[in-house]
Amino acid sequence: MVHLFKIIKKPAGWIMIAIILIVVITGIILLSAQNDPSTLDGFTAALNRQLGNVIDVTKQEYQKAEGSVNERQRMLRVDTENIFVELADDQTLAKIVDDRLDRITSPFIDWIGPVHLHVKDNLIVMYVGKNEKILDALVKLLGAELPHI
Repeated sequence: MVHLFKIIKKPAGWIMIAIILIVVITGIILLSAQNDPSTLDGFTAALNRQLGNVIDVTKQEYQKAEGSVNERQRMLRVDTENIFVELADDQTLAKIVDDRLDRITSPFIDWIGPVHLHVKDNLIVMYVGKNEKILDALVKLLGAELPHI
């Protein structure tokens, strides 16, 4: 303890303490951004922690149909199931959600399974399927799905 007080009395000691604090705070900020399920990276990481077998297939999907996925979207695969994730800005969030709801409720689209739509902050997640582990993980990370017919 006495040695710590000797370091603090010197200007170099203060500089060392300031650098350590900056490194620690930066690390905490970066770690919290990775763990924030309302961002694309954070959601992908959080879903992977929940399920353990999440693969980002966005690049492969883009190569199959160029223009089908943009930099604010992700296509995730869990086993054989796909989860479509999109990050909207404040101005486009309501429009994108309305568009997804219109597609889900459209009598002209025949879905291969039940459609689940979740929104948390500006993150929109759509999953078509019945996998209970995926559904539970989505509810834990994003809350209840949006109601639709």
